[in-house]
Amino acid sequence: MQFGLLGFHPDLIQLLQQIAQHPQHELFRSYLDKPASLPVAAGQTEPLQHWEALLDAPDLDAIVVAASDRLNNAQLDDQLRKFAQAGVPIIVQQPSCESLVAYEVEMIRVEHAGVLLPYTPGCFEQSLLTVAEWIADPADGQLGELQHVTMQRACTAKDAASVRRQFAADLCLLQQLIGPIKRISAVGPEHDASNWEHLDVHVINTAGVMASWTTRPTDELAGARIVVAGSRSEAVLEIGHDTAISLSLNGTPCDSESTSNAVDSLAEQLADPATHSDGWYQAARASEFAESISYCLRRGRGLDIPDERPSEHRSFKGVMSMASCGILFLVLVALGIFVVVEGIRYPAKYNEFMRKQGLATATDSPPPQDLQPFLLRIWPIYPILVFLFLQTLLVLARRHPKATSADRASPIDTS
Repeated sequence: MQFGLLGFHPDLIQLLQQIAQHPQHELFRSYLDKPASLPVAAGQTEPLQHWEALLDAPDLDAIVVAASDRLNNAQLDDQLRKFAQAGVPIIVQQPSCESLVAYEVEMIRVEHAGVLLPYTPGCFEQSLLTVAEWIADPADGQLGELQHVTMQRACTAKDAASVRRQFAADLCLLQQLIGPIKRISAVGPEHDASNWEHLDVHVINTAGVMASWTTRPTDELAGARIVVAGSRSEAVLEIGHDTAISLSLNGTPCDSESTSNAVDSLAEQLADPATHSDGWYQAARASEFAESISYCLRRGRGLDIPDERPSEHRSFKGVMSMASCGILFLVLVALGIFVVVEGIRYPAKYNEFMRKQGLATATDSPPPQDLQPFLLRIWPIYPILVFLFLQTLLVLARRHPKATSADRASPIDTS
């Protein structure tokens, strides 16, 4: 397979080296928005002057997209939207954008049956995959029934944005062990503190198993330690600063049967994307959980995030519901103002009429009435008609689901 490269991040060095050193894969073209020290093998790629050239490159099988230094990067967000809309298979370093943009890209991907695979350093390490297999098979696995998971991360960067970003990346690794997450809670500094040096985050999966993530401040190279406790044994995963993972079971080191190769795993997913279409959605949820840490710290309680896949129909329905509620609120305000104005104007005109007639009571003649046109007098009904019209648009917005990528595209040749 021939890969393209958009941008560069140090966490991609291992993946780029594996692509360049693999006999069946090649890092063919690259675009860098700023000067970067690429690995020797990656530096031999054909440089491009404009990143749009990657959109129309039939000789490329997939594009590796590097994350930027910050998540709210408008240029990278626009690039992800255009790649998803064009249906170009992309491998995106996680986290690369905010959760709102990630969900938007997911809707575009589903609409155009695109292929979008998240990549986190260490997610294809054999040791991690081995523990995941043990957890998936509690009867025959080494661990038995999963009890809890604890992860300690050594963070060199202590600012809130960097800690949230690190948690989003680590949560992608934890999701491989315990599955989808449904609840998050956090204990630590104030939500608006600039320094998150000590932070404890707890997540619960759909089966009720808890996983804990804690920061361990250090000035040395970053690393992590994952302890997976089961009913029969306890496994420990040591993650080095180079994302290499070593495994020990009950204190005894375990030798992996084979070395991990992320490019081979990604190539298999590109060849059969229908079986891995859930990856980007789970990565988007990981970003949303990371962004929810501030809310948990501010409120002092846990937060449940429902597992509801984004769709154009649901988004349109939500927008129409908000617009309808806004219109009804404005109608109530307008009616309240109308009642107050009419309550003041009617007695004033009535008293003026009585003074002109020299009457003491209103029994002789009725007060004057300013008859306005009929269509103008029934103005309160118009906002309600607009509300009903917006509700009918929901029927017009319903569309038949398009064919999946497996139905529209043939598997990619990995040779």
